[in-house]
Amino acid sequence: MNHPAPAVEIRPAATLMLVRDGVDGMEVLMLRRHPDSVFAADAWVFPGGAVDPADGEVAPEAVLGITDSDASATIGVPSGGLAFFVAAIRECFEEAGVLLARATGGAALDVSSDLDATRLARHRRDVLAGRRTLAQVLDAEDLVLDLGAVFYVSHWITPPGPPRRFDTRFFVAPAPFGQTATHDTAETVESVWTTPARALGRQAAGEIHLVFPTIKNLEALARFPVSADLLAAASAIDSVPRVAPRFGGDTLIPAAALHDPGEPTCPT
Repeated sequence: MNHPAPAVEIRPAATLMLVRDGVDGMEVLMLRRHPDSVFAADAWVFPGGAVDPADGEVAPEAVLGITDSDASATIGVPSGGLAFFVAAIRECFEEAGVLLARATGGAALDVSSDLDATRLARHRRDVLAGRRTLAQVLDAEDLVLDLGAVFYVSHWITPPGPPRRFDTRFFVAPAPFGQTATHDTAETVESVWTTPARALGRQAAGEIHLVFPTIKNLEALARFPVSADLLAAASAIDSVPRVAPRFGGDTLIPAAALHDPGEPTCPT
């Protein structure tokens, strides 16, 4: 007898697609998850993860470029939308070591000296380990998050069933100058800057594992030869549809028409 899949809590999550221009065109940062991960083991992904309560505690004055009201309207929630943007930035900092922030005076975050880079790396380890929050790092370093060029572009809900489900908002942003991306060696074990087409080609050849939302977002990115074109298009998006795939036999069906309107969404 077939039993229905057990109910799994849907957790709010955020993912950041960090882009830059390379010799072969626009590149996106990707990380390989640890092979023993409970969710998406060994898959190549963008930096991201669940929204933490502390993401909603970053003071409004510590954020440049968007207010909670605007962020909430952008992602379609009554309030608290800024926490999704903050979560995307925090996850990128934790998993890739890149922090989208500026000095309170407006200057770009400077990590050109070994001392500055070492201090930022220590903050990263502390946030990753839960010893301090991102808000505490911003306060200690007199920084503000730079969300002026962070754009909401995609919304995916993990299909029903174990082990975990996420209601994930995908964002895109340009990589800050002077910072080097490195995987955290715990949740992520490899990192690479790659063109979307190259990543898709490796997946098609069986060289790497990509989950379905990553594939679809890479296909969207692959339409743009340079990051300026992508960011211009992203900034002009009026609304982002929610995609809630379901399993049909062994096939993942992405059609929105197959989505059950009664499917619960995570609390926001």
